Amino acid sequence: MTALVEAEVDGDKLTHDEIAAFFVLLSVAGNDTTRHTTSHALRALTLNPDQRALLPEHLPTAVEEFVRWATPVLTFRRTATRHVELHGQRIGEGEKVVLFYHSGNRDEDGFADPWRFDVTRDPNHHVGSAAAARTTVSAHRWRACSCARFSASCFPVPDIEGGEPELFKGAAFIHGVKRMPCSFTPTA
Repeated sequence: MTALVEAEVDGDKLTHDEIAAFFVLLSVAGNDTTRHTTSHALRALTLNPDQRALLPEHLPTAVEEFVRWATPVLTFRRTATRHVELHGQRIGEGEKVVLFYHSGNRDEDGFADPWRFDVTRDPNHHVGSAAAARTTVSAHRWRACSCARFSASCFPVPDIEGGEPELFKGAAFIHGVKRMPCSFTPTA
């Protein structure tokens, strides 16, 4: 935050409102996506015990597969800032485009066997929940939280299972889990 407050580009600093908005983004943006990714990942690990067995040795690649598999943010709309041609389609400056992350994460041109959950998938160039998913501060925070969360839950509680999730109804933006029953054997 100090770096943001002190940052200056061409003599301009961020306004108080811009700094406040960025703080909110840093504080909460990753919470919902992390929560929903965790739920979808636990369910996928429950349904794919062979992949669950690989988790301890493949946690960093597994975390990338969790976000690809879950795709917690489904769509985003953007405005083209310049004329561009993308796969033969011309997009003019100022035109609106919609990104469908789930489609990108199941693209057969981008992934071998995209409908298979694979914690060893490498490389995994998922589109995640943001265009800059590999470089944003929140993405690094999300990765660290996800590694910690699965280390803390799946390894000490090896039989934890996620039941059938109840998804948010009518959600066109978030692939969110409203609730999901879980079971495990308590230890003394």
